[in-house]
Amino acid sequence: MCSSDLTEPQGTKDSLLVESLCCLIRTADYYSLSEKVTDGSQDFRGTGTLLESIFAKLRLAEDTPETLYYQLYLLDPTVAFPGEAGWDQGRGRKFVDGFINEFDNLSNKIALDDFDVVYTHLLSLLQRYTWCLPSSAGKYQDISLFDHLRITSAISACLYRYHQNTDNFDQSDIIDNKTDKFRLVVGDISGIQKYIFEIAGIGVGGVAKRLRARSFYLSALAEAITHKIIHELALPLSNIIISSGGKFYILLPNTEYSKLMLNEFQRELDTWFVREYFGELSLNMAQVSFNGEGLINFGEVLGTLSERLAERKSNPLNTFLIHDGMWHSDGFLIDHQVGTGGICQCCRKHRSKVVVDDVHLCSHCDQNARMGKRLANARYVALMNSDLECSFPVFPLIDGYQVAVLDDPPPAELPSYLVYKLNDTDLQEICHHPALPKFMANYIPLADKESTRKCEHCSEVQCPAPGEPLYFDCLANRARGRKLLGYLKADVDYMGSLFVLGLREDMDDRNNISRMATLSRMLDLFFSGWVEKLLASEYRNCYTVYSGGDDLLIIGPWDESVSLAARINREFRSFTNNNANISLSAGITLAKPRVPLSRSVALAEDALEKSKETVLRGEKSGRNQITFLDSTFKWNQFYSVLPVSGQVANWLDLDFFSTNFVRNLLLYGKMVREFHEKGDIRGMRYLPLLTYAISRNYPDLNKQVYSDQKELKVARFWLESLKDINRLDTIHLLFIAQYALLAKGG
Repeated sequence: MCSSDLTEPQGTKDSLLVESLCCLIRTADYYSLSEKVTDGSQDFRGTGTLLESIFAKLRLAEDTPETLYYQLYLLDPTVAFPGEAGWDQGRGRKFVDGFINEFDNLSNKIALDDFDVVYTHLLSLLQRYTWCLPSSAGKYQDISLFDHLRITSAISACLYRYHQNTDNFDQSDIIDNKTDKFRLVVGDISGIQKYIFEIAGIGVGGVAKRLRARSFYLSALAEAITHKIIHELALPLSNIIISSGGKFYILLPNTEYSKLMLNEFQRELDTWFVREYFGELSLNMAQVSFNGEGLINFGEVLGTLSERLAERKSNPLNTFLIHDGMWHSDGFLIDHQVGTGGICQCCRKHRSKVVVDDVHLCSHCDQNARMGKRLANARYVALMNSDLECSFPVFPLIDGYQVAVLDDPPPAELPSYLVYKLNDTDLQEICHHPALPKFMANYIPLADKESTRKCEHCSEVQCPAPGEPLYFDCLANRARGRKLLGYLKADVDYMGSLFVLGLREDMDDRNNISRMATLSRMLDLFFSGWVEKLLASEYRNCYTVYSGGDDLLIIGPWDESVSLAARINREFRSFTNNNANISLSAGITLAKPRVPLSRSVALAEDALEKSKETVLRGEKSGRNQITFLDSTFKWNQFYSVLPVSGQVANWLDLDFFSTNFVRNLLLYGKMVREFHEKGDIRGMRYLPLLTYAISRNYPDLNKQVYSDQKELKVARFWLESLKDINRLDTIHLLFIAQYALLAKGG
């Protein structure tokens, strides 16, 4: 970017400027890494060094595990799990040769005179190859070369714009790390859950056609807002340090213009969100200025910024509602004339503008429905800020920014300033556009020819056409036993503390900006990339509402949702180096497909909150837990109890147990819970009742019937084991019986 403002050096003045720019980049490189390199140079072709897991040394209260390493692979979520160290010199050479070949091929295809095209494709190529390479051979080798380079680029751009603004490129001033040259802005969309989930289930297919689109729209809106900021300040995309889940961090130069621009943009956003969404959605921004040392101790900057964002959130929309220190009374009045079309039957808030399939929709809900159809098979997302007409649907975002969702590569003449290729890092077919790869959890179950036949118990008046999203009735009808949906909600525990405190040590403060960037990007790779791959390959009846950043919400048949939760946590542990300091909590709730979405999601949120706050017997704190059927487990307990629950359900199907007998087990389980949780000695009554039930319903173990039915003998032995009140299966007998009855349909 610096060179774009220069011509060939014409004399001493230009030569000095080039020297100053070299000094500027060296300074940015130091701020980005801020760690000494050990003696000896790093020769990738020869000795080679593997990248350490960024999660290995995160520490809050628990000891850290042995460090694992990333292997040399092209970036893909399925190979981003750390493993044992083992350098293959021949493989290393091939890896470097592959990068060189792709670089040469790229340089022959792209327009080298288009800065945005060159910059984005070079950034993409670096991400594809150098995500798994360490940035240095220093004491810690857990910052990826890709993140080090992109953050160096962002810092360089800030330094250049700052010194350009002061018209001072003196090298002594460039290396000055005491002056506040940087500004960090955070933006966070509030009201996301209410906006996404308050959808009326009207029309054929109900919410299934619109739900994913609402989540995608908010992500695209946040993208457009970040892009508007960097476009206004003439900064590259690398200055967007973090962006996921409706929240972003952007590194800016600390100029008077950047401060005023952000304040004015906040006023514009407040007005826009009130007019478009009556203030139910809002975007709150906070900013902080700091010097070069803040990039090295970036956790402190994030901590200060978090406090300012919390303060701003406590006064949302204040630039719209308050003028000159006084209430702006007109701001509390909204023009809400219904008109002849009435109120939208989907959101029940905006005036109706169109009628689709006899359903009156506002422009927002109509856009959601049209966008939802295109998202199902989307492979590309194009962003534009021009008014030129296109041959395919374009959806408005904010202030002239638009988004297009495409199945096929966009034509070369498309007026896009950025094209994302979804879940793939090979961008050869879009080399004529500024382009980046983007991992996005976008999987939703689609109807095929088999799905076009009406499901048993289905309440829809017609079946989905092939290629359309399966209705929630369809998903519920694929559940085992009772035809219910499972709402799975999960997020990373202590996420804020991990960023602010997790990288601090007594001897070394390792919370610099590049390490934070690597940590954030890798977490997003799991939730956005790996979860997408898992659903598309193994859990094809599960519907992604959102998954990215550090959390997820997925809807599916109840039994698949339970299995999915267990699988995600197990893989998350592996992905994060089996570090006990970083954990996942989850909550699952059950609902009929016609229960209002907002109510079901609120119950899932309650279950997640219970997982975080419940302190189980013998434990010091909550979190690292899952709640299902109103029972909360540590994950290791859940992995033990869940297979037993499935086995009891199988015995129920085989008529080893009767439904009435399992209902009695459920009653005994309640007694055991009263004993363990409240110390109620009356809970011990379960023991004589259980003993009597076993002797009445099942013959003695010495009877001949067991030699012919080994599985029945196993079931009988299991029942006997329940007489130990401290046995794990006995403690969770209530859950086991509930699960079995649910799987049976009782």
